[in-house]
Amino acid sequence: MPGILDECGELRHLYLEGDKHQGDLWARAAEKRGAETVRVTPEAWRAELLKSRDRASGARAKTVAERRAREIIDALAVKKPTSLATDAAEATLLGLYGAMQIGWVERAP
Repeated sequence: MPGILDECGELRHLYLEGDKHQGDLWARAAEKRGAETVRVTPEAWRAELLKSRDRASGARAKTVAERRAREIIDALAVKKPTSLATDAAEATLLGLYGAMQIGWVERAP
């Protein structure tokens, strides 16, 4: 974990979702580097980035998150992955949500 954060250079914000124990570890490591940490529920970023019908069930939200992450990666990324696991797709959307919250991105592509 410290190695991953070290690769970020100047870390100012870390948005977290999921397991509290793991989140606490990441938060402590990021805060030691002076970063603001923000815990987000899946419902919060999904409300911002997915249509209401796509949030009707967790399974549907995960499927749509994978599709939306691909769209976002295609629009914004220079290097595109060949495969994208559900966790990585949701992390992509959480990252976009965080970028929107702090004003780095005005709206989702």
